[in-house]
Amino acid sequence: MKPETPTVMQPPGFPGLPSNWETEWLTLPGVDAKTQLFVWVHRKKEVERRPARVLFVIHGFGEHGGRYLHFPHYLEKSIDVCVALDLRGHGRSEGIRGYAENFEQLVEDVETVLPRVVSRETQRYGKIELHLFGHSMGGHILLRLLRRLKGVPVASASVSAPFLGIHGPVPLVKKTAARLLSNVWGSLQLATNLDAKTISRDDGVVKTYVADRLVHDLMTPRLFTTMTAAMKDTLLRDEAFEVPLQFQIPLQDRLVDSSKSLDLFKRLQGVSKQLKTYPDSFHEAMNDLDKESFFEDLRSWIEAHSSA
Repeated sequence: MKPETPTVMQPPGFPGLPSNWETEWLTLPGVDAKTQLFVWVHRKKEVERRPARVLFVIHGFGEHGGRYLHFPHYLEKSIDVCVALDLRGHGRSEGIRGYAENFEQLVEDVETVLPRVVSRETQRYGKIELHLFGHSMGGHILLRLLRRLKGVPVASASVSAPFLGIHGPVPLVKKTAARLLSNVWGSLQLATNLDAKTISRDDGVVKTYVADRLVHDLMTPRLFTTMTAAMKDTLLRDEAFEVPLQFQIPLQDRLVDSSKSLDLFKRLQGVSKQLKTYPDSFHEAMNDLDKESFFEDLRSWIEAHSSA
């Protein structure tokens, strides 16, 4: 059954979908074959380029794929299709808000959905070229996905403010409580009390974020403890990626510890990599006052690793 027509909240002044683009949406099963995951697909009405360029987007914690509606506007000349998955427990996808059996289940969900998306788009266009983008928690998911993705050719990948560490210390009492609850009540929903003003310097973005009913700030003990463990593991891995990888790091991030990302980038060996930083941007550089610079860097990276 086709999902109900979705609506999207756009911040004031943000561009909508270009007139020569259209949207479809679908649901695909996650790794457990039970949880249905919502997928946005924006595409040009007419695509002449072959292979067609597909950008697959993995969103951050608490948000959803509908917040990436402006990507086709800024990347219109570089991509032909933009696909955005709502992770389990997020957006219009099924699942307890802010919960996964473990962090790796989120990675496995993307690993399950991605080949199906590739297959659908390949059937439509005959040949495609795949580019990946992940923001915040989605950036961390993407870094782990690239270590295990087999059989799906990827032309390039970009991670924005990857969630590899929390900005500022987490109170010991919270960490202790999360560890204790993880095994006895791992799905307990607890508010993170995230300050929406830390995501962007654009007041319109902040107000829209707060008003968006599909956005939440709920984190469960199971997800918190397994995500923290995954962070430590990811930061220990400095071997090369096979896929060209760009880091896009806002330096005024008050949610994610940017130093962790900068250190990992520096230590990565033998990989085609690029670092772009945004000195004044908050956590969501793609939604901040200088977002044009962010998109120009992403566009250039995609173009530099495209065959057509």
